[in-house]
Amino acid sequence: IIHYEAAIAARPGYVEALNDLGNIYGEQGRLDKADSLYREALRINPAYAEAHCNLANVLHDRGNLEGAVSHYKQALACKPSLVEAHICLANTLYGQGLTEDARSRYDSALSLDPHHPGARLGRCIARIPVMYRDRDEISRSREQYGAELRKLSRTLALASPAEIEKASRAVGGIQPYFLPYQEENDRELQSLYGDLVCRIQGARYPAFAERPPMPSSVPGEPLRVGIVSGFFCYHSNW
Repeated sequence: IIHYEAAIAARPGYVEALNDLGNIYGEQGRLDKADSLYREALRINPAYAEAHCNLANVLHDRGNLEGAVSHYKQALACKPSLVEAHICLANTLYGQGLTEDARSRYDSALSLDPHHPGARLGRCIARIPVMYRDRDEISRSREQYGAELRKLSRTLALASPAEIEKASRAVGGIQPYFLPYQEENDRELQSLYGDLVCRIQGARYPAFAERPPMPSSVPGEPLRVGIVSGFFCYHSNW
């Protein structure tokens, strides 16, 4: 932060430094500061696609999905090849229930980077819409989701640090949140998804990948199960 601020002081209007400093504040959760820096960069250069995309991310995190969509689209108008903007826009559209639009954006990202894990995972999960025309569509969506999830698990590349980092960043951008609402037995599909995520994050964080030993228990003693969830207090869906 100190050196970015020094760079901006030495060269007023240094939009790349404004944008990168905004990213640091964003990582710290200081969204107001990040927002103002991105907007300052865009005031100087309204065609700066990365700043539009980063501002959209801040708006998304604040719950302003319409504002986020607007800036993702402006980013792509300035730079149609910005893969991350396609993916983030698709994730946001999916969260709004615009499943078909989201799939189209994932396809656009994959046309630019056919192996991008974020686009592949998003395209896979977007097989699970929010609403269904009839009961048969639920069965079709499950079959398509399962088939694409298995293919992704088989073919996802985790051979290099760059591939591992990219895959790790994709996790959590979109999740199979709507699957339990189908009221079917999700054990197999959730195990496939969980195994994939664990494999990615195990490669990213090998120090935490080894399964700890189970403690011994007294015969007849009730099992104690611990659950760690970021949604424990907010959703019953888990």
